[in-house]
Amino acid sequence: MISQKCAIIEIGSNAVKYIVGRLNDDQLEILKDESHVTKLAENSKLALNSEEKILAEESIDRTLKKIWSLHFDALVDMGVPYNNIKFVATAALRGAKNRHSIEVEFEQIFHKNITVITEAEECNYALYGSRLGIKDNSENFMVFDAGAGSTEFIFMEDYEVVANTSIPLGAQSIKEQYFNNDEERYTLPHLMQVCNVLKPEFRSFLDKFIKYINKSQICIGIGGGIISIRTIQQQIASCDFKVVHDTIIEFDSLHTLMYQLSNKTNEERKTIVGLTPDRADIIIPSICIIYSALHAYNIKKIHVSNWGVRQAILFEELKYLV
Repeated sequence: MISQKCAIIEIGSNAVKYIVGRLNDDQLEILKDESHVTKLAENSKLALNSEEKILAEESIDRTLKKIWSLHFDALVDMGVPYNNIKFVATAALRGAKNRHSIEVEFEQIFHKNITVITEAEECNYALYGSRLGIKDNSENFMVFDAGAGSTEFIFMEDYEVVANTSIPLGAQSIKEQYFNNDEERYTLPHLMQVCNVLKPEFRSFLDKFIKYINKSQICIGIGGGIISIRTIQQQIASCDFKVVHDTIIEFDSLHTLMYQLSNKTNEERKTIVGLTPDRADIIIPSICIIYSALHAYNIKKIHVSNWGVRQAILFEELKYLV
């Protein structure tokens, strides 16, 4: 039996992700899966006397325009029923000082609400989605989601979630702190200095989970940064990210990749085969985050999954429609 179609538009710190699917004999069938970089968190500023950030109007407008076009595509081109189009947001909107005004503007445009998922929900969806996409029998594992706004770790034992955490270290914030000049050629020693700063940062958040890290038989990696690393390594110019699904990133290969990307300006990085130009400015901070986290706990490799939060939410919504 084939279900109705459903669409999920996921609003992230760096990209708006759009997926359309249906259930075919209880199996998830993906009809469209896209990621569009809009940089919602770009040029955000800390609010006065607060750790929350104020999202920039230009970034908000750019993101809303893309959401509008995807909403139109879902309705008209993909034939998704209006009530089956869902909007969800993650770290950028969750931590924004001007979140309420954005939500009001969104409701006025689309006559729908955005579901802003919590850190715990994001962790759980990331775990569930990654397991939908990876065929592995390991009972104890961790999921590593290196995003633009934050980094999530979820730990599983005997197929049950035992712990999860969201760490406020994302590619966008690391870029703004250490790589804020797109015209500069950053050297490999500079990248390693940043990694040496990030490593104890990760330990300060993750040492409390050391018993779960040590028990994990595999590390599953999801998110744009991890996918981009693999597409560069495989020199996939078509942006067909499904090709990298269930492949491996070796820790030792990250140092080689940092060497290849160092001493290049942002414009020069845009020409790298396998790297989409709109991710050129955050690929180096993404690699630094991933390298530092793996190095901190001697994790030798990542199993890459192209499935994550949006696939899990899509599957959940489709279950309600059956």
